[in-house]
Amino acid sequence: MTELVNKLEELSGKRINQDFLQQAIGKLPYHSRITLQMRYNEKTSFNAICQALDRSISSVRHYHSYGIFLLRQQLKNGTL
Repeated sequence: MTELVNKLEELSGKRINQDFLQQAIGKLPYHSRITLQMRYNEKTSFNAICQALDRSISSVRHYHSYGIFLLRQQLKNGTL
């Protein structure tokens, strides 16, 4: 999860509380949540996530980007 925290801090220029981040991730849509958890908690490759979710690479990349977008929105709005 540290990699995700670093990425979001870099994008936003703000410090992120990991407890709030975990709560925010828990509120994401299912596929975005699972994709981010697999990618950052388990260090799973996009190809392996595709196989696990039975989705195309473009779908998994969309779930990833959308999840990051939603987390950034929460940072911007001060809810993360």
